[in-house]
Amino acid sequence: SGVTWVSNDTYLAATDWQPTLYELTISVDPVSGRPGGCTIVPRSKITVCEDVEDVASDPLDRTKFFAVDERGGTISRHSVTGGTALATLKPTGRFREPATTWGSNR
Repeated sequence: SGVTWVSNDTYLAATDWQPTLYELTISVDPVSGRPGGCTIVPRSKITVCEDVEDVASDPLDRTKFFAVDERGGTISRHSVTGGTALATLKPTGRFREPATTWGSNR
């Protein structure tokens, strides 16, 4: 459902159908720029999220990440190693309204 860069060739990814965080290592050929290979390692179950829509690495602390819960309408900060929610924000007012996507007609 979501992928975020952490550092060098390391990324975090979350599944849409279950709240699980994965660590991806994607090697890139420095000459051609093409992907050379990928390893995927399950890291943790993402707590407090029913339907993870996206993830983002915390730029101030790469051992933490943010997850957006599409079903629960929350944004939460988690530990990479345990998936434990460290803080949760439930937006209110206009921020709770559905967003218009690029492919939709107005």
